[in-house]
Amino acid sequence: MNDQKANGISEDKSLQTLLVIWAGLLVSQTFFFVLIFITKKHLFEFDFSKPLFDQEAPIIPVVMFVAFSSIVLSFYIRAVFRRKSIDEQNVELVQRALIIACAMCEFSSVIGFVLAVAFDYAYFFILIALGIFATLFHIPRRREIQDATFEK
Repeated sequence: MNDQKANGISEDKSLQTLLVIWAGLLVSQTFFFVLIFITKKHLFEFDFSKPLFDQEAPIIPVVMFVAFSSIVLSFYIRAVFRRKSIDEQNVELVQRALIIACAMCEFSSVIGFVLAVAFDYAYFFILIALGIFATLFHIPRRREIQDATFEK
């Protein structure tokens, strides 16, 4: 079963490709912590006396909502693409779904990074951690490839 071809590529190679893409997108989010540590070291003192929604930056609740919405939407879009890949028997849609879903999760991390750099937002790590945590749920599964290549 592992030697079954999926659009000319073996199931194992397809899974390996998806895992490399997923790992790259996951690791790229951790670099935001490194960049913030280098540029804004004082934010790592974690002063929790500041309010979660800072009055100096009223845009923070809005961008937090947008970040959370993009993560929720990533799961929906991946499910839609997965169903479409099964209907069309197209493994490339599985890869496309993974990339789009992980990119939408990374958007949350990007917002956290921007809030840290632009606003010195003390709770930046929540959005970055949320993006990383959501990306962990998007790990590629062999079953997705099998479903997209199953001959009816």
